[in-house]
Amino acid sequence: MTQQPLVIVGGGMAGALLALLLRRHGAARVMLIESHPLSLPDAPPLTPSFDARSTALSAGTLAVLDDLGLGHAVREHAAAIGTVHVSRQSRLGITRMSAAEEGVEQLGAVVENRWLGFVLLGALFADEGIEVRAPDTLSGIRRQEGGYQITLASGEVVETPLLIAADGARSKTREWLGISARDHDTGHDALIANLSLKEPHKGIACERFLNDGPLALLPLPDQRMALVWTGPRAQVDQWMALADDEALAQLQGRCPAEAPRLCGIGERQR
Repeated sequence: MTQQPLVIVGGGMAGALLALLLRRHGAARVMLIESHPLSLPDAPPLTPSFDARSTALSAGTLAVLDDLGLGHAVREHAAAIGTVHVSRQSRLGITRMSAAEEGVEQLGAVVENRWLGFVLLGALFADEGIEVRAPDTLSGIRRQEGGYQITLASGEVVETPLLIAADGARSKTREWLGISARDHDTGHDALIANLSLKEPHKGIACERFLNDGPLALLPLPDQRMALVWTGPRAQVDQWMALADDEALAQLQGRCPAEAPRLCGIGERQR
């Protein structure tokens, strides 16, 4: 009798990493369902894209990737976080955390999403116990004793003891299962961009709590940093409309003293 697969709906970073972890910890079969095509491309260009999106990985996440045998590959094109500076506008005092004081090799790392995705997809397709169905979607879910019966848009019916919804904040799987969710509009947006520097960042990450919202600068490879600034929507509108030189000048004035000097800003997104 063929063992029923564990089913994950959603093949983004969360779903892909969970599939690999389930296999690492004893799952015989995992089925990953993703609505978009998933295929392993040739290695992405190793020259970083100035406007590429990135993800900050904690030391704990890096340890998970190490356990999967993927940590070395991820670190190849990631910037290590060695020190974190945290401060508050108009307040005295600062918090400094260092990897050496915490007894770890690094506090975390920042990696471009396209490289992280390339590493995870490579591991997915190399694992014969993971069946990737992409593109495909669910067209029906039925609860039954011992698990679920799902119907795929491709017509196949699959029985599983465990159904995992990893298909995003507006998960259709969650809605079909009747799991409620509430959301609240805070009136704030997050503005993101990549910044080029006049000097090396030396592995420093900065978080500055401004009066209108937190601002974070995260190290990237090749003398760049990733900006994440959360502020009132109307103010984000104004920042999006600024010329690059004016945006850089205002940003430098809001950064903590420990932050490197800025010399360029990439495409701003929200």
